[in-house]
Amino acid sequence: LGDLFECCATRISLDLRHLPVLMKIIEMYVLLGGRAFLGQHALTLQATLRSVVSQEINPRATSYFYLVIETILRAYPVDGGSLLLHSDVLQMFIRACPSNHFG
Repeated sequence: LGDLFECCATRISLDLRHLPVLMKIIEMYVLLGGRAFLGQHALTLQATLRSVVSQEINPRATSYFYLVIETILRAYPVDGGSLLLHSDVLQMFIRACPSNHFG
């Protein structure tokens, strides 16, 4: 299943058309994979989330991205928070929200 996650992560950087589905897949991986998944795929997860937030995404897609962030923080408050903090995903997301919302 780890190889499948790598494939999904790569797909996001190529095309945002499937972003809602891919974000739900990532959310389920985070929930079902546990700490082992988070530790094993931390770099891929960071790169994927950074890639998504650095692109211009519509407000509806932003909500799917937010669900992944929320799932990571709820399931793994310390490890997930550290993962998001070290990858600058939270800072990038906070900066991107107003530009997506206010145009």
